[in-house]
Amino acid sequence: MQESCYYDNEVYLYGAAPCDTTGITYNQKIAPLIADRCFPCHTAANANAGVVVEGYDALKAYVNDSSLMCVVRHESGCSPMPKNAAKLSACEIQLLQLWINQGSPNN
Repeated sequence: MQESCYYDNEVYLYGAAPCDTTGITYNQKIAPLIADRCFPCHTAANANAGVVVEGYDALKAYVNDSSLMCVVRHESGCSPMPKNAAKLSACEIQLLQLWINQGSPNN
């Protein structure tokens, strides 16, 4: 009997799932992403390092000073976020960047 390897990792077999970049709105895609990935440390009730991204206006301040993308992309000179957690996926970073490119509307 001959043995073989079996590798059924979906990403390995089929590639990463496509990134859905249609209909990017703050309320439907950006706010849930920020809540999931950033709120554990950056809400008004738990403002690590004094950083709060809870709510559109708070997040927009970090968009306007370019620090949001700097930290999520782990760029030089910025503290990589989320701290002590996996980097945002390429798709999550792309969604944020596309929303910002659209003028980061509150929609």
